[in-house]
Amino acid sequence: MPILHVEQQPADERGEAPLKVIESVGLAPWEADAELDVVGTRQVRVEGAEKVSGRARYACDIRLPGQLYARVLRSPLPHARIQRIDTSRAEALPGVRAVLSAANAPEIAWYQESRLFDRTVRFVGDEVAAVAADTEEIAEDALRLLDVEYEPLLFVGNLDAALRPDAPKLYANGKMTITPTI
Repeated sequence: MPILHVEQQPADERGEAPLKVIESVGLAPWEADAELDVVGTRQVRVEGAEKVSGRARYACDIRLPGQLYARVLRSPLPHARIQRIDTSRAEALPGVRAVLSAANAPEIAWYQESRLFDRTVRFVGDEVAAVAADTEEIAEDALRLLDVEYEPLLFVGNLDAALRPDAPKLYANGKMTITPTI
């Protein structure tokens, strides 16, 4: 199976080193009786010194110009309908660049038969709204300014109750399709 990777090409006459996607053939499988020189042996951790000294840089350490920080408001209820969501106070907070909710989010398929920021939440932690702001602190503050009114709906807390014919349904047709992931 071919492997795609990016290689930096030699600098051109302007001194620019362009990037090019290269397709290469993967490694051939080894023989069953082949001597293994990596598996089962100690390996030097090239990043070890940086990690133990605190000098290692992780993705969360990188700050880019114009970078925004996002936070998601999640449902505190296992099953509810969002009656009203007021984002005006969060939107007015200096440093907040965007607030998405069921009121203004595009139709994005999410989970089974629902969409991102659906008006019906189906589990504790379901996404209700998202905020993008200049700093992590402003994004957290904006979440606290969102005002959501929920209409709690019936739910079940165990499998036996969920299998009863009179159990409340999470979806209109009462079925949840399980899509296998590969």
